[in-house]
Amino acid sequence: MLILSASMGAGHDGVAQELARRLRSRGLAVEVLDILSLLPGVVGRGLRGGYALMLRWAPWLYDLIFRVWFEPRGGGGPVSPITVLAERKVRRWVADHQPALAVSTFHLCSAVLAGLRRRGELPVPSASVVVDPAVHRLWVDPDVDLHVCLHRLSAAEARRRGAPRATAPGPFVRPDFTDPSWDRHGARTSLGLGPDDRVVLLVAGSWGSGDIANTLSLVQQSPHLTPVVVCGADERLRRRLARQVARSGRRCLVMGWVDDMARLMVAADVVVENAGGLTAMEALALGRPVVSFHPIPGHGRANVAAMARAGVAAWVTEDDQLVPTLERVSAPGPLRHSLVSAGSQLLASDPTDDLLGLLAPTAGDGGEAALERHRSPRAATSSGGNSGPPGPSEARNRRLTRVRNRRQSRERRRRRLLGGVPLWSRHRRQGRVRRPEPLLSRVSLRNVPSWRRSGPPRPRHRAHRPAGRRRLADLRPG
Repeated sequence: MLILSASMGAGHDGVAQELARRLRSRGLAVEVLDILSLLPGVVGRGLRGGYALMLRWAPWLYDLIFRVWFEPRGGGGPVSPITVLAERKVRRWVADHQPALAVSTFHLCSAVLAGLRRRGELPVPSASVVVDPAVHRLWVDPDVDLHVCLHRLSAAEARRRGAPRATAPGPFVRPDFTDPSWDRHGARTSLGLGPDDRVVLLVAGSWGSGDIANTLSLVQQSPHLTPVVVCGADERLRRRLARQVARSGRRCLVMGWVDDMARLMVAADVVVENAGGLTAMEALALGRPVVSFHPIPGHGRANVAAMARAGVAAWVTEDDQLVPTLERVSAPGPLRHSLVSAGSQLLASDPTDDLLGLLAPTAGDGGEAALERHRSPRAATSSGGNSGPPGPSEARNRRLTRVRNRRQSRERRRRRLLGGVPLWSRHRRQGRVRRPEPLLSRVSLRNVPSWRRSGPPRPRHRAHRPAGRRRLADLRPG
């Protein structure tokens, strides 16, 4: 199975890793590829860095790009040069490994799979896991066989945009959030929180995006709320908020990157977010109400609006309404009950079943024959069909396969660039080609005085070179 993702934040990669875990638990071999790493040169890093800079310094620019490029009606947006650059390597990987199914967790990856499918270069079914509640046009393409959405309203929007088939089984959430190992008392004790505290968890995504400082200032105005802030990988934001908390003198926990978000959500009474991404889905899976405030531009604002229409989150648009809303949601009441019940209905079924349903042939054998052809050897021999971590021999074979593929890629690239030009080293050994005279000597000219750089130096004959270190006196201007 091939899963295409993108490291544009932690949400897309988180969904891809959870999908891979579920497929491996069913005995299938899975490969997860990052589309940004498939782009040539520094294009992938530049795309990710440019997106992060726009969110921090020029959010209006990203909002303009989203309105012009993403929001117009219809599906299957214009061909992006980024997808064209990534199609070649994806096509080569498909030809070498022949997967049974190709799945995307990012809209650019969906465009790549749709282009390959349209030209007949992807002979297997393809699916798009729409991780955003708002379905924009780059998510939808009529050449993708299945669109897996979060909510029935999202699936209806995908069908209106031209999706041939769209389902709404719910999000991909890790078992830590559906069956947590922490209980409320233990999680609060580990964080130093009291059993009667009204804990408000403020999240800013993996990059610390959004106006989280202003949100914290508003929450601190209430004497009944205890904020806990997670700044993600933005260490500068964590230090700034720590200084803000120290000046205010109010009780608050400011944390950076955390690996146990489930513990914080179990300890919290309500979660405040600004993007409508994977963190909101994890909070809903744990039964925690979600309040959206000051969403980030572009897809963040569209996701928050879609969640508000579906009734799974409360969208606060005014600053003076944030604290009253949090005080109502953090205590038992009709608003909290409606948000929690609507969020629990999202996890209707396992989305993996919808994806594997694409492998079922028309004969109706449930796809077991197709799964057996693509079942990993290690999983086939393991007990109970559960696949553990790859063994030493399997990991070594994977490394050798990657090395061989890289060597073959370099050889194909050299042939395309050079054509019939012979390799000088091979023909020089065979005595068929005379070695051309080098323009520069092998000796570096960095230490040669400027008055001696009258031309490219020509080394003396090998037989007349002195042993040991070469001297500048042995260099003659050419």
